[in-house]
Amino acid sequence: VAEIVPDAEYLEKQGITAAHAHFTRHIEDVHRVLAAHKRIGGLAIRRTEFEKTTTQKVKRYLIKKTA
Repeated sequence: VAEIVPDAEYLEKQGITAAHAHFTRHIEDVHRVLAAHKRIGGLAIRRTEFEKTTTQKVKRYLIKKTA
């Protein structure tokens, strides 16, 4: 599962109103060249940033496992 935090300002400037559909189209394009075991199984769009350490690394153990 890919969990992303899109840049709302960028999406607005590009005129993209349906973020989930936009990213799903791009994922489908990438799937055409990827092996089956490397494909993205799902997409989750977050409204808030990931919690990070002082060195700006994502605290992966705090992310709710959805897969």
